[in-house]
Amino acid sequence: MFRGLVLIVLGVVLLLLQFITFTTHVKGIHIGPFKTSADAKTTIPVSPFLSGLVLAGGIVLVIIGRKRKPEFNQYRLTTVFGRTRSFRTLKTQTDPFRMGMLEVSEVVQ
Repeated sequence: MFRGLVLIVLGVVLLLLQFITFTTHVKGIHIGPFKTSADAKTTIPVSPFLSGLVLAGGIVLVIIGRKRKPEFNQYRLTTVFGRTRSFRTLKTQTDPFRMGMLEVSEVVQ
């Protein structure tokens, strides 16, 4: 789901900017004490189609991430010393509480 949110933000930023500009430092000739260098500015145009595709991909990832949340059984146990412990197990795993291996004081829904 985090990757989907990153793609959504990136898609919106690319839709707003429509081009990316960056500067690179280019070294020139070095002869004795003489040195030359220059800064080169590069502009890359970004297609609105590509920006929309990135945005749509992010939305799809967020929707898939929300549907795939695992289901858990949550239990609250009371130990011999009177302390209460809460934990959960995946519903798809073999559940030691339902098999009778451990006694449960309370099942939390």
